[in-house]
Amino acid sequence: MKILWGISGSFCSMKATLKQVDHMKQKGHTMDFVLSDHVYELDTRFQTSQVLKDALLSYTEKELMHTLSAVETISLHNDYDLMVLCPCTAGSLAKLVHGIYDNALLLACKTMLRNQKPIVIGYASNDGLGIGALNLAMALQNKYFYFIPFAQDDIVHKPNSLISDWELLYETAEQALMHQQLQPILARKEHS
Repeated sequence: MKILWGISGSFCSMKATLKQVDHMKQKGHTMDFVLSDHVYELDTRFQTSQVLKDALLSYTEKELMHTLSAVETISLHNDYDLMVLCPCTAGSLAKLVHGIYDNALLLACKTMLRNQKPIVIGYASNDGLGIGALNLAMALQNKYFYFIPFAQDDIVHKPNSLISDWELLYETAEQALMHQQLQPILARKEHS
């Protein structure tokens, strides 16, 4: 697969995301990356932006895309098999389902939709079962969106929080290429 990989935030999920990037690379897939403004610019308690960018650059031969002009050529080439949007925050998902393409990451998603290519979404939101649930429901109806199965990740302290089971990314991508949603979409998670 030739994958366009978008990263929108959920900084606590970056370590798991990089593990999946590595897994896909080991399986022989090629990847280019497009980052949201926050991911490209912000240092967090989880890592600096430069550490993350350096890690991603080790998996691609292209520059990291983070500007509108950088992603404008994606539709001209139309050479990606699918897009992985992982992690995907509630904010990015909300903009996506409402057609707001105001940054490089979301414009890349628009391009993939225009080219009728699948987008595999790795959802990570502290508000997935709160106000974000409406946008999640809308996204589940889009025929080009395929979700990595997700579950509540902390039912005691964050009962509205949802997170994808990152280990199911590869299987979800394989199914998405056949225009099928990996099931069950609600993952089972053991809670303490």
